[in-house]
This record gives sequence, C-alpha cells and structure tokens, in this order.
Amino acid sequence: MAIFSSITSIEKLLPLLLFDHSRQSNILLDDNTEITVQLILKSPETFTRPRYLYPSDNKKIRCKKNAEVFTPSWMCNIQNNLIDGQWFGRKNVFNKESQKKWISNKDKIAFPKGKSWQDYIALKRLEICCGEAPYLASRYDSVTGQPISISERIGLLDRKMRVINENANSKSEWEKSALIAYKSIYGYEKSGKNLLLARLNLFYSFIEYYSEHFNKTPRETILSKILDVISWNLWQMDGINNDSIKSIKLMDWDKNKVVGFDSLFL
Repeated sequence: MAIFSSITSIEKLLPLLLFDHSRQSNILLDDNTEITVQLILKSPETFTRPRYLYPSDNKKIRCKKNAEVFTPSWMCNIQNNLIDGQWFGRKNVFNKESQKKWISNKDKIAFPKGKSWQDYIALKRLEICCGEAPYLASRYDSVTGQPISISERIGLLDRKMRVINENANSKSEWEKSALIAYKSIYGYEKSGKNLLLARLNLFYSFIEYYSEHFNKTPRETILSKILDVISWNLWQMDGINNDSIKSIKLMDWDKNKVVGFDSLFL
C-alpha cells in the first residue's frame, strides 16, 4: 500500500487542504512562507514524505529543537483504549493489547445502556501537537512505516468509522455519519509540513473507508465537504505561545458558527 496516492490526483482539492482559516492564508513552513499548490506540485515528495523516512540524525535534531515525538501505534492504541474504557465502562472494547501489538475484536461493538453508536461518533476528541495525527488515523505506524489494514486500525477516527460501518443502514446515513465523525475530531500542530501530513492522513483515510465499504471511489462533492472539515479541525498553532492560541478561529459545528479556541476547548 502506498502511504499517499499521487498528489496530482487531488490537485483540484489542494487549495482546501492547505488553507488556514485563522490567518485566511495557507499553512506555513518553518520560515513563515506559505505552502502553495505550486510548491507541492514542484516537489511532491518533499511534502508527502512521512516522518519515519527522515534520516535518524534529522529525527534527533527535530526531537531536540521542536520536542517532536515519534509515537508508535501500539502506544497510541494503549492510550486510546484508556479513553474508550472510561466511556464504555469496560476494557478491550475494540482490541486487546498484546506485547506491543493488539488483537482486534471481530465482534460488532456493543454499547452500554443509555449510550448509542450515534453518541460515540459525535464525541469530541483533540490530539495536541498532533504531528502526522497517529492518535486520530492509524494508516501506518509512524515509527516503522508499516501499513495498517483498515480492520486493524486503532485511531480515534478509525474507531468511529468502524462503528459507522457496523451500524449505518444506507449510503446517505453512512455519509452523514462520517461527516459527524470528522467534525468531532480535532488536532493542532506547529510544523506546516507535519500538519499537511496529518490532513492528508485524514483525507486518505476517508477515501479508503469509503472505497472499501462501497467498492467505489467517493465523488468530488463529498470529498470537498470532508476537506473543508479537515481544514477547520486540524490547524496550525504553537501550543505554548499564548498569543498564537488567542488568534485561532475554529468552527463550532453544533452551532455552525466560527468561535475562538477558548470557546471550544477551555
């Protein structure tokens, strides 16, 4: 499995993928220049290369300079299981941990009394300093680069998509539910390149789930809707700089209006 499909195949959608709603411009590189469509098309491998492919000395520099952490999928799974365990009131809902791996639960997910699958997919989840967003979408292990099949994925979005696959009774209900799931997950990242990878991972996750479930590729209209949500919900921010936090504008999807970061999360 290729980690990312040819970037030219989504050229028309790249403006949505790159847009930063708070600044009303594109997301930025470390030198504060904008990441443009032309820049990506000129050197696509520069912007779609996952971090596990970086040289080891480059990783060490980034860890020291930017406090970047390359979290393996098994660790993401442990922490995501803790979150779900609290909500479901039981352990091993989606999988059982096993020696830095996991064994997926193949049975349909059962929900506790008073809680529904619709409640679960609408739960708000935020990944701070998200990097490539491995806690949200586990398309591949961010340390080893090993691809992860859809049935074995452990991200918070992946779990919501599994629940939708198991419960949605029609194509329209599936699409509506998928939009709700995407509107419920958030993440921020300082590095523009990392943020682009995170957005690509969520975008390609949708294509992969849709294609597997319906045995065809999604139409451009639904892809545009998903990308609009992604561009709002995964944003560029320095989580340490208070001025940066105060300037962030996000979409409150429940009220369908633009709000500040503090209104949604503080």
